[in-house]
Amino acid sequence: MLQLLKYILAIPQFYFVFYTWLMFLSVIGVILFRVRYRKTEKPVQVYKRFAVMLPAYKANRQLIHVIEACISQDYPANKFDVFVLAQHCNEEIVSEARAKGAVVFEQTFDDCNGNPYLHALNYFVREIERYGTENRYDAIVLVDKDNLLTINFLAVINQRFQQGHRAVQGVRRPLNLDTNAACMDFVSEIMNDSMFRAAKASTGLSVEISGSGMAFDFELYKQAISSVDFQSPIHDKTFLIELIKRNVAIFFEPNAILFEEKTDSFQSIQNQRVRWIGGQIYLCRHNFFRLIRMGIQQLRLAPIDYAFTLSKIPRALHVAGLGFWILFALLLPQVSIISGFAWTLYLAGYFISILAFLMLSNTPRQVYRALITSPFFIFHIAVSTVKGMNKKINGRFIHTDHKKVVTLHDVNNES
Repeated sequence: MLQLLKYILAIPQFYFVFYTWLMFLSVIGVILFRVRYRKTEKPVQVYKRFAVMLPAYKANRQLIHVIEACISQDYPANKFDVFVLAQHCNEEIVSEARAKGAVVFEQTFDDCNGNPYLHALNYFVREIERYGTENRYDAIVLVDKDNLLTINFLAVINQRFQQGHRAVQGVRRPLNLDTNAACMDFVSEIMNDSMFRAAKASTGLSVEISGSGMAFDFELYKQAISSVDFQSPIHDKTFLIELIKRNVAIFFEPNAILFEEKTDSFQSIQNQRVRWIGGQIYLCRHNFFRLIRMGIQQLRLAPIDYAFTLSKIPRALHVAGLGFWILFALLLPQVSIISGFAWTLYLAGYFISILAFLMLSNTPRQVYRALITSPFFIFHIAVSTVKGMNKKINGRFIHTDHKKVVTLHDVNNES
């Protein structure tokens, strides 16, 4: 009986061992990325024409500061326009957005079948295309309603498009680190940038997008966003699947920086992750074998890699799982594939890897202090995972409230 149990439990144990090693290898990948990365300083030959897309659902006054940061770009003014899609925004905000120079469309998507955000993006890009009929746009830049672009954001993106890239992902930095929850949310962002962007870029795998601070060839974006699964609760991973289908390589550009508001309470993080985790489960269920088949038929590693990325459990639960296997090995050593001491080394190595990612990202000190609240973070992620398994959230877009009103000047004074 114990021998049978050992064979059955070997599968989840191998899973944890494999993904822990993947964490270790990601640290090496980040170091390689930093060594190989070359900041482009070639003379600008062509200024691409950008459409800056700003979807704004129930926006507050932060939207005005976001528009100001977009309008103030160190980039030829006739080579970009700022567009706002105002959904359930008050008239004062809409009027001021227009006064600042943004082109504003007003529309709601509450009655759409599936994810209203995906429907909104489809409508948005079509309206922008109609607006730019006489002078077409080369690329779109997707920005959230709380994102403050640094002054050279478009210039940096343009350099990469000049090199022939059709998709570029920038880096998001925090507007706020005033709560432990915001700090832990930033730790998660650093981990994503490290594991799913820098490390993958260094090995030639498909870099993952983050939902904002990204730019795409206009025609590519228009075609891909119209082909997404509108029942998916999340945007970024759904859209990435369309890019993988089209064999589009995404360039990770750490010098294209924007600032965003981090989620400032553990309860809000839990609510937000319900959609994220539920969306990942939904996409894994519908696309895992399709991506595997695509990779085999086309002899491409990117679809297979992303299929397994979708199957990963949240990192917070991975930490909890390593703790469980330590206890399991101590109580039932004859069933564990490795000793309790070995599991302890894996857990310690996991934490060391997290610290390495933070140090390689020049993380502020208060973020390290916030790591003591990791158990609270793990608990809320566990609750989110259970709720995310509920199929009823498919197609639902759970809105995350943003409260901060901050200018780029405020950010610069704090740094």
